[in-house]
Amino acid sequence: MNTLKLKSLAYHRNGVGGEGFFVAIVEEKEGREKRNMMVIRFPDIDDKVGAIVCAAFDTSLIGKGNIDFGVNSWRGDHYASFMDDAIKDYNRKIDEKYGIEE
Repeated sequence: MNTLKLKSLAYHRNGVGGEGFFVAIVEEKEGREKRNMMVIRFPDIDDKVGAIVCAAFDTSLIGKGNIDFGVNSWRGDHYASFMDDAIKDYNRKIDEKYGIEE
């Protein structure tokens, strides 16, 4: 069974006028094997482009400078719903911190 655990999550602006995005380090465990994945999620634009906008990379390969397709390319759509839940929780905590109510 494959399990995912959020290790860290941050929001980034994409310049002044670009779409903002979230970056996370997600620990993925399958059996006895673990790997850390860097997952990038552009929320709220899936409907605009007609596809899930989420990318995932193995951090150990990034550390070696490897971003090659077919080597360090993973199915971002497998992480999208996990990221969406993490983003909702992140936004809820920010709202609570600043006393924002819907």
